[in-house]
Parts: sequence; C-alpha cells; structure tokens
Amino acid sequence: MADQLPALSLNGKKLIEQLLNLPKGWMTADALAKSIGVSRRTVLRELPGVETWMKAADARLIRSPGKGIMLDEDEDVRIHLLTLLSGKKGTEVFNKTERRQRLLILLLNSREPVKSWSLAYDLGVSESVLAGDLNKVESWLEPMDVKMHRQSGVGIWLEGEPEKLRKAVGRLLCSQLPREEVDSFFHNRNTSGSIISRLLNPEIAETICTVLTDFEQETGLHFTDAGFLMLAVHFALYVQQLQSGYWEEDGKTDVAADKNAMLLLKKIEETFAVHFPPGQAGYTTCYLDAYCSRRREEEPDSFSMELRYYASVLIHSMEQELDMDFSELSSLTESLCSHIRPMLYRLRRGEVSDNPQVTLIQKEYPQLWQATRRACDTAWKLTREYDTPIIPDSEACFLAMHFGAAAEQIAEMRKRLSVIVVCPYGMASSRFLSSQLSREFSSLIIESTCSARNLTLEYLKKHGADLVVSTVPLRIDFPTVCVQPVLQKLDIAVLRNTIEELQEKKRGKKSSRSGKTEENTFDVVKYAADMNDIIYSMLNRVQIRTVDVPSSRYDFIHRASGLFTEDPARSSQIEEALIRREQMGDTYVKPLHALLLHCITDSIDGCCLGYLNAVPPLYEKGKMIQGALVLLAGEDEENIPLTIMQSVSELLIDDEKIITAFRKGRRTEAVARLEIGLEKKTRAIVSERLK
Repeated sequence: MADQLPALSLNGKKLIEQLLNLPKGWMTADALAKSIGVSRRTVLRELPGVETWMKAADARLIRSPGKGIMLDEDEDVRIHLLTLLSGKKGTEVFNKTERRQRLLILLLNSREPVKSWSLAYDLGVSESVLAGDLNKVESWLEPMDVKMHRQSGVGIWLEGEPEKLRKAVGRLLCSQLPREEVDSFFHNRNTSGSIISRLLNPEIAETICTVLTDFEQETGLHFTDAGFLMLAVHFALYVQQLQSGYWEEDGKTDVAADKNAMLLLKKIEETFAVHFPPGQAGYTTCYLDAYCSRRREEEPDSFSMELRYYASVLIHSMEQELDMDFSELSSLTESLCSHIRPMLYRLRRGEVSDNPQVTLIQKEYPQLWQATRRACDTAWKLTREYDTPIIPDSEACFLAMHFGAAAEQIAEMRKRLSVIVVCPYGMASSRFLSSQLSREFSSLIIESTCSARNLTLEYLKKHGADLVVSTVPLRIDFPTVCVQPVLQKLDIAVLRNTIEELQEKKRGKKSSRSGKTEENTFDVVKYAADMNDIIYSMLNRVQIRTVDVPSSRYDFIHRASGLFTEDPARSSQIEEALIRREQMGDTYVKPLHALLLHCITDSIDGCCLGYLNAVPPLYEKGKMIQGALVLLAGEDEENIPLTIMQSVSELLIDDEKIITAFRKGRRTEAVARLEIGLEKKTRAIVSERLK
C-alpha cells in the first residue's frame, strides 16, 4: 500500500500531519488553515489531493458541510499513517505496548541523553504521542528506583544504581516481552531482528546459557524454566556491565554464600575473565534457593517451613472464603510453596512480575478474584511480623489461578463416583454391564465386580465405593440400584437420579476415598515397613526437656547433643554437626518461635525427635526463641530417616497443636498427633512410589 501512495505537495503533507496530531473531532477549514499558517483557500485547494492520499492509505477522512473535516481513526492507525507520511522504508508499525517496550530499550541501552525528536523518529510517532509514552514508561520505572530525566536542550536519560538498572532490564525481558521472542533468543540463538539483541550481547548470553546448563549437570540442581531465564538475563547483563566498566559494582549483602553459589560465580568469572563484587555471592545464594527445584530428600530448613506456614494460611483463608475443603488435594500445599518461594524472593527485592491476565480474571471470575485478594491480605496480616511483603494484584492473580485450578479439580473429583458392579450371571454379563455404565455415565469409575455372596460393607469400604449397581436385589445398608443386565431406559433414568443425589451429597462432605493400598512390588512393601519401624521407634523415644536461662543458641545445641545418647564421643559428634548446620544458615523458624536444630549423623540410628523448652525465652534482635526442636536423622541408603525428618517438619507447621503440646510438656498428646499425621504422610509417600 505504501509504495502506491500518491505524491503530496508540501502544504498537503503539513495538512495531513496536523490532522494526525489533532484529537479526533471536527475541524473547520479556517481552523486548519490557521493551525498550519496558510489561507483557507489553500486548504480547500489541497483537500482533494489529501483525500486521494487518505483513500490510498485506507484511512477514513470525512467531510461534512457545516461541520468541517474529521479524521475518523484511532491512535494506532494514526501512528501508522505518520510512518507512511514520513516516507521511511521498512519501518515497523507498533501498537502502544510494543512501542513503549521499544522506547524502554532505547533509553536503557543509551549511555547519554537522547533527543526527543530522535526517539519520536525511531518509533515513527509524533512528539506529542512520545510525551504520553514517556509518562507511562516513567511510571513503570518508578517502583524500581530508576529515575527518568527530561531536560530541554539536553535530552532524555535514565539514572539508577547498577542493580536497579539490571532489575529494570530483567523485568522488561522476562515479563514484558513476548515469551516466544525471549525463548527464541536464548534457546535457538536466533538474533535476527530481535530487539533483545539491542540489550544483550548474543555471544555472552549463549555462553552464560552453556555455563548454567553445565552447572546443573555438575551439581544435580535443576532450574525452573522461568528461573533459568531470569538468571541467564541477570548474569548476561552483569558480565556486560563488568566488561564495559560503565556501571559501578554492587555493595555487600548480609546473606551468607553457599558452596553452589560460589561455584557458579567462579565458573562465570573464569569464563569471562571478570570479578564479581562480594555482594553477588549472597544474591546468587538467595536466587538458587528461590528458583532451583527442591528434592524431598533435602534437609528441612527454616525458610521452607515459613513458606509452608504461609501456604497453609492462604489455603485456610480460601477454604473459608469459598466454603470449600482443599484437604483432598495433597499436592496443593507443595505446588503453592513452589510458587510462593520465588514470589516472595522477587517481592523482597522490589521486583513485581507483570500479569496481563489480571483484568480478565477480575472480570470473568469475580468471586474467585475477590476471595483470593482477601486471602492475600489476611495472609499478610498474619505473617507481616516475618517481613512478608504485601502481595500486589499481579501476583495475587497468579495465586487465584492456582486456587481456581484446585477448585475445578475438586469439583471434578466430587462428580466422580466409585461403583461396584454385582452380577451373578457370570463374568461376561458383568463386563458387559460395566461397559454400558461407562458409556452412559462418564462420571462413574468401575472399581471392581463382585459376587452377591461376597459383598460386605468391609469390602465396599476397602474399595472406597460410593454406589453398588446390581442385577439382583440386595439387602445391604448402602446406596444400591437394581438394573437389568442390558440397561433399559427406566434403568438409565433411575441411575441418573441416584448419581445426581450422590454427587450433591458428595459436594458437601470430604471424600471418603482413601486410595488403593495393595502393594505392587516387594521393594515398596519393604520401604513402607522400614519407614513404619523408624517412625514408631522415634515416637517411643520423643524427649521434652527444659533449658534454664539460655544465654545463646549454643546452650540449646549443647543440650540437644546429649538428648539421645550418653556416649560423650557421639554427643560431641552430634554437637559439631548441629553447629555446622547453624553456621550454614539461620535455623530460627518464625511461625514456631523456635530453633530447628537438625542434622544427618551416623551417631544415631533411625530418627530422633525432641523439644527443648526455654525458661525464660531467649530474645535476639527481632526474635523470641521459646524453645528448640531437635531433629536428628541417621544415615541410610534409602534416605528414610531424612524423609521422616522432612515429614515431621511439615507437620509442625500444618498442625499448630503439636508445638503447643511440646511447650506445655504434654508428651502423650504431641506423640498422638504426630502418629496420626505421619500415618497419612507415609500412606501418601508409599502411594507415590507405587505409581
């Protein structure tokens, strides 16, 4: 279209440019003439040529006697017409979002002030449109402490600390640009026409990806997809900064660096011949903790327990808001923790992920949105003493999606009914009836077929049945429908009514289905037996002791080392292991107001659990230590003691009555609650291994 546009006189071009910059509305010929400094006669003479040009450009220019002239097009079309009018060849036409993204890139990539006319030219817009875009970009940058300067005669430029500028670039790349474009750059190394290549050096980015991949293989850690992308962007930008010498180095942080973070930094330093400042090790440690997937075999830590507490508060709030029981979904807590971990990390660093789905969720799912928003506010009020940040709408929307999916899953589960088929006419007729039921009713799960004489309530309970469909009348206190071996219309109608009634009842109560417990292999049977032996041994030797007037954490550690052994050598080994664990990171669990003293040691067999009650509590800056939980796991090829340790730490968060019983010295109550909780967790672990 642009190649076929007719020629314009200078005044005709001025006239079109003025119409494009004016707001949509009627303009008289006199007003137009005055606005471009020509006579009314000149405007009337130029209008036929202007109309011809507009028609060729597929634009709507309207003339009306008594009203004047109006360009009836929105902003995006006007920008496109300005581009055509400028005569620039190959210039892309962007919508508002794309245009502002590119404006950000131009400013972030510039080391000196840029003239406004230059930015307008590069984007194919007028300076009045550019002014509006600059306001939007300035608002976007403000939360990241990056300041935009606009000075007449000098230009426009950005100012911020090195970390803040990297944060702005990272947020732009990871949450603003189309994911396909970012993936294409990092995974396919496709830089042709990519705007990312204007911010990131393709060779540096590719090498960083290789280093991160090698790091995963060497350490056994695994990044999430989003985590890999964010860390690749961060280090690619950082290496560019260090090599250019343009930005200053970051300051120190009080986060202790772990060995994996130090290893990763060393690899990057050796690869690019750069040197990271001290603070980067702490940053990388936090990043690995937030964005690397965690294995169940890992030791429990205070942050994981805080996350679990936060997730449990959210779940409880949503249950009340939606009047729904989420306990049927055993994986919900874990999936929430996996999401909350990097979310809290981002928010504590002042990074907010953009979420384009917020408006849609608010509009299409108002009840879910309002419930999630209130639950997030409740969670913040209950956990703000732990420095938990306020959850913005963009992050609350992600949580709404989690709970929306969970609600749909429960609704689907409530619709499904487990059926036992009873047919005394033989296997063929039983299978035929089962196939008819499956075809007619998609919500039915045929658990098994059974003879009438073997049908008992114990059998039905074992198979988690909801309904019995029989071809003979039965005398049993259980929902039953008697049908013909070949289903008739009346049979189908009766079944449909019964199914609807059972589904309605099921919606109002927790599912009684406990799952299959029949073992598939000898190895799993042995694993379950060994786990139960270790659990009951641990519960039989639970200890509760008092630490009088503790002066420091090491008073708890010293007392913990002798809780389960009288051998001085073993006690000394346990104490050294607990001290090493304390030095690796803070063991204070805020929701419990207690230390979590734990380690893996060959000085004990199985698993040991105890509680040390502080009288009076020990106070540190911002912390009240009411006691210390002691969790010791022996070394084992199957990692069973460590798995039990992890399960106990989860129960301490899930059931607050356990820690209350420990504090009050009620050993019997604490052991009873632990036994119930561990039985459920063991069943879930074994079921997972059977899959």
